[in-house]
Amino acid sequence: MLIKTIEETYTSDQVVRMLEEKDGAINIVKIDEVYYPYTKQIYSIKFNGIMGKFDKQIMCNIDSVYGKPAIGQGKPKFVEREIDHTIAIAPQVSEYDMENIGHDYVMKVYLGKMKLLHTPNILIINTENFHKLFYLTQCKDVDNIDYFILVDSIDGNFSILNYN
Repeated sequence: MLIKTIEETYTSDQVVRMLEEKDGAINIVKIDEVYYPYTKQIYSIKFNGIMGKFDKQIMCNIDSVYGKPAIGQGKPKFVEREIDHTIAIAPQVSEYDMENIGHDYVMKVYLGKMKLLHTPNILIINTENFHKLFYLTQCKDVDNIDYFILVDSIDGNFSILNYN
């Protein structure tokens, strides 16, 4: 399966070293790659008349599984990569819903920041679907019980999953 993905910053070897630096006694069993789907939308925000000085473009990234939006930062560098389809999570949100989610979120965020009551023209000018690489790290604790750590390949942030 051919996907578009963000060029990751961390490799699986770097993730292992990072986790070992955090906890020298960590017992890593294996690391799996998981590609999570997102949609990047670029919006043009235009005001009529004298308000035109506030015209701008905003990037909105939407989680394609749960439909959770966020304002995008920077300009991600994408690469195309051939992967096994079993390590890619399938999108669950329709394109129609994505457009509505993005439009409503951009309007809410932009109008909230500007504190304006005048509604601008908000038009989507570009949409790209992509996947972001995460590492699912299986570990064992001192009692030999499995737990998992999800590591973001871009920023190295991690979350501990399924641990009591």
